[in-house]
Amino acid sequence: MRIAVSGTHFSGKSTLVQALGKELPGYEIYDEPYWALTELGRQFSDPPTIEEFEEQLEYSIALIKESSANAIFDRCPIDFLGYALAVAEIDAIEFDSETWESRIAKITPSIDLLVFLPLEHPDRIPVPAAEDRLLRELVDEKLRELIIENARHIMTAKALEMTGSVDERVKEIRQYLGRL
Repeated sequence: MRIAVSGTHFSGKSTLVQALGKELPGYEIYDEPYWALTELGRQFSDPPTIEEFEEQLEYSIALIKESSANAIFDRCPIDFLGYALAVAEIDAIEFDSETWESRIAKITPSIDLLVFLPLEHPDRIPVPAAEDRLLRELVDEKLRELIIENARHIMTAKALEMTGSVDERVKEIRQYLGRL
């Protein structure tokens, strides 16, 4: 089963992915494209541009295509569309997302379960004071529209929205997997 964990930055994705990796032996863990590309020497602006999010989108799609049947992804292609839409809105720039949506719609059937981690108040993990809270909240809003509301009709994977502690989230995912 391919599981992708989605959410804005500092929503607990990486923590959940690591916990799932311990709970689900035999699953391959795939790091967030931003960090994987950074390890390969790629330097991103802060915040990344729409073009840089597109690069991460392509990397994410490639990871899914070459992954094993049992994989856990820290982020999924939809995340990068959410970030691009948020950046375009904040910067008041034109962004034609149709091509992105088409590429994402083609790959989402390869994901068996998409776990969406919305922002919680108060935050479950410490958020640095220097973090762009407007971007974080807007991305959360865009991801909710794309994943939970399926506003652009690109979401074909089963989606679970999860709040609570890491242990509660892992337990809920294990229960879901046990029902399959």
